[in-house]
Amino acid sequence: MQFVLNLCNSITSCAGALAGVALSDRMPRRKVLVWGTLACSVLLAINGGLSAKWAKMPEDHKTISVGQGAVAAYFFFNIIYSFAYTPLQALYPVECLQTTARAKGMARNGVVVSVFLSSVERRQVDRDFYRCHSSASSTSSQVPSR
Repeated sequence: MQFVLNLCNSITSCAGALAGVALSDRMPRRKVLVWGTLACSVLLAINGGLSAKWAKMPEDHKTISVGQGAVAAYFFFNIIYSFAYTPLQALYPVECLQTTARAKGMARNGVVVSVFLSSVERRQVDRDFYRCHSSASSTSSQVPSR
């Protein structure tokens, strides 16, 4: 069941992102950012409240509608987040700048994001390399040489 819910969440989030991409040229960006953030915060609060209520219920008296409400709030949060943030995430930092400084701001945003992501990616690659290398060296000692 968890796999089905995760798959449905990915599909609905993709639909929200595609709708946001289709409408990104025709909608006011700042209003979408403000209202999308507000809607996401409300849905996250609903999800947190319902999840806390579910956790406090005794195992033999759990109300299924509370859990379904938490899952629904989670789904709607991801749809709205995908609609509001995903299509224009490169432009939102630049929207805060004056028109004369936007090109420099976009360049700095690109540099900061690429430096941060490359350092995170490099750490992950290093971990995977050492994990593979250590497992390969431990198995190579068991393989007879020719």
